[in-house]
Amino acid sequence: MMEDDGRGSCPPNVVSYTTVINGFFRGGQVDRAYNLFCEMDDRGILPTVVTYNTVIDGLCKAQAVDRAEGVLQQMIHKGVKPDIQTYNCLIHGYCSSGQGKEVVRMLKEMSAHGHQPDVVTCNLLLDYHCKNGRCTEARKIFDSMIEKGIKPNVTTYNTLLHGYAIKGALSDMHRLLDLMAGNGNSPDHHTFNIILCAYAKGGMIDEAMHIFDQMRQQGLSPNVVSYGAIIDALCKLGKVDEAMLKFNQMINEGVPPDIVVFNSLVYGLCTVDKWDKAEELFSEMLNQGIHPNTIFFNTIMRNLCNGGWVMEAQSLLDLMVRVGVRPNCISYNTLIDGYCLAGRMKEAMK
Repeated sequence: MMEDDGRGSCPPNVVSYTTVINGFFRGGQVDRAYNLFCEMDDRGILPTVVTYNTVIDGLCKAQAVDRAEGVLQQMIHKGVKPDIQTYNCLIHGYCSSGQGKEVVRMLKEMSAHGHQPDVVTCNLLLDYHCKNGRCTEARKIFDSMIEKGIKPNVTTYNTLLHGYAIKGALSDMHRLLDLMAGNGNSPDHHTFNIILCAYAKGGMIDEAMHIFDQMRQQGLSPNVVSYGAIIDALCKLGKVDEAMLKFNQMINEGVPPDIVVFNSLVYGLCTVDKWDKAEELFSEMLNQGIHPNTIFFNTIMRNLCNGGWVMEAQSLLDLMVRVGVRPNCISYNTLIDGYCLAGRMKEAMK
């Protein structure tokens, strides 16, 4: 697969192989990357720890963690010592695939080879526990980091903050945020968005707006996630005019809205019978290069029906046809379910 220039002046070496292998993995060409790695052995080019780590990382990210484990064993057999990054790649792979027992085994093996967890290892474990709703266990890992002298970074705090936010543990989230500031870690965009989204999700719009303004005071400009959370909360609270003002503000500030923002706004406009505005919004979507599809409309219809806005969902279906998007079975089934939930069986049978 890799050839020299035919004159023998610049044959491929371990660095060039590793670079190309990494490129294949990044491009999603897992088999080509792995085959090229095997070719190194055929040509007598010895992989370095960087090469092995590249292959192990690429395989783990491709959810081929068993193959990655095989590469680790090959690495050890050939006398190349794994480093902390090697084990972190495998721990990440096992965490991503939900194999908790293998994570524990890998931590023990890592320790047996003389490597202690670093901040990256701890962040992986925090993320694994938080994603599985185990914030108490995650907090124990966080506290043990401090005890062992491993300094948490902004990723550490954001991971645990996000775990608390998902569980609605706002008081724990606040205490951790205070600790973060006390330890000299400056919040980044992701930090603010986690807190802002937590407040917005809970309908605490005043608190969300305070965080939104605080971002600017910290020298950070709100991004599409920040605006999206505020707009969605305002729409769900029936404050659609305020949501439209925020939408216009984001446009004026050069922040391109995404389909999530448009979804929230269309939902809000539907609930207050502003169909002309909703139709104008579809034109704005097209101007932004976003083309609403059946899934977009079905999602809003489902939200309307769940909120008891079945007639508005019917009107949205009519609008959907007018703007040239063809309803599918899910569209009609969603509407039928909405009528049934509202006890309007005659309309459901039509």
